[in-house]
Amino acid sequence: MATKTVEDYETTIRELHSKKHALPDYHPEYQKLDEQIGRQVNKWADLADICVFAANNEQTPITEKELGLPIRPMLKKKETSFNQTGDYHFTVNGKLASLVMERKGTTRQNGFMKSCDLYSSLFNRDNRDRFRNELSRFKCDERFDIFIVICECSYGEFLSFTPLFNGRTRNTNHIGASKASRVGTLCSLELDGCHVIFAGTRMMAIELYRSLIRQWCIKNYERILRL
Repeated sequence: MATKTVEDYETTIRELHSKKHALPDYHPEYQKLDEQIGRQVNKWADLADICVFAANNEQTPITEKELGLPIRPMLKKKETSFNQTGDYHFTVNGKLASLVMERKGTTRQNGFMKSCDLYSSLFNRDNRDRFRNELSRFKCDERFDIFIVICECSYGEFLSFTPLFNGRTRNTNHIGASKASRVGTLCSLELDGCHVIFAGTRMMAIELYRSLIRQWCIKNYERILRL
């Protein structure tokens, strides 16, 4: 049996979708068709033409080998009429997805975190202002409706992290933002439409992003295929 192509799956999905929507919701075949579509969409998502775009100023960027998908430099404002938003976004079949990802990395030594980008973004004044501006650009950008921050540290590591410096002075007293302040800030971000995911490691963060891309395709197959 010949291997099915992405075009074969798209044709099947369109045919099943047309049959399903010709029936009333209570028809006994409706649920069966819905399940068949789900199986086809899952297989289609594994073959969809996906390209990821990375911000030009991304530090230690995700590589194509790590993600398993092609990665290109993010287009600039002169090419899109929009300011760059987030660290990564992607297209499916040439159509821009509505999900923006911001990556927050860490540096470690002997198993302990020396730096935490999320902490710095939320509690360093200059970095906090830049991060808030990033969120403002996202909210003003009609192309996107989901902003997800994936952190390469665990929730517990974020709560316990103390920066090496307090301003320009070495932080010998291990002073940092209180746990209540950290938790409150995360909750505030969530209510502002910014979803923070603690991956724990770089490789898990990349795996989560890959899964997010796939799940976005599955949930938005009708939009992508214009059904």
